[in-house]
Amino acid sequence: MIPVIYTKYTLFKGDHRYHKEHNLGRRLLRYGLEKYYGLVITEEELEDHIDINKYGKPFFPGYPKIHFNVSHCEGWIVGAFSERKIGVDVERIRDFPDSMVKKILTKQERQILSRYEKNAEDYQRLFYRFWTWKESYMKWKGEGFYMDPLSVEFVPDAISPFPHCSDKRIALYEKMLDTDCVLSVCFDKKEKGDMIYELYKEKMAGFSS
Repeated sequence: MIPVIYTKYTLFKGDHRYHKEHNLGRRLLRYGLEKYYGLVITEEELEDHIDINKYGKPFFPGYPKIHFNVSHCEGWIVGAFSERKIGVDVERIRDFPDSMVKKILTKQERQILSRYEKNAEDYQRLFYRFWTWKESYMKWKGEGFYMDPLSVEFVPDAISPFPHCSDKRIALYEKMLDTDCVLSVCFDKKEKGDMIYELYKEKMAGFSS
């Protein structure tokens, strides 16, 4: 079982986006730890439980069987938990410069993207699907953008939410949040088979404030 928790938030006048996303991410993390692992950790205690690897990915040194990852974009916070390595990314679909395509996508991926009219809605949506697949994979690896996005390749599946990956060790699940936001979760195929058996959407009291 790979719990995935996500929630929406709103920025109000005077809010600092980074601080709000950081604080909500920590609240979401504490919520998941209590709900799925029975660990009750206060806000003050949480930072003492977290360490980071040399690439900046956080982990729990005191709980080696609990892996987690948190991601955010404008309006959304997402957290995923697993007994093995896990990576999650969420992105708001929007305009992007042409230079991003060559930096992020392999030749084959660019050919797939070119089937759509440039800058059309489907074109932008597919680019950000690729983006979240790649970033969730790089976070699964624990390296983030220290890793070259061109070193891994994905091919969409026309009938499944599981794209094919050049790295056969992983499986990847994607989900649309609203109509303009895509979420991808990358996980070890050894984690309870090749699929996410349950995808959780939890509403937490006060989380939208």
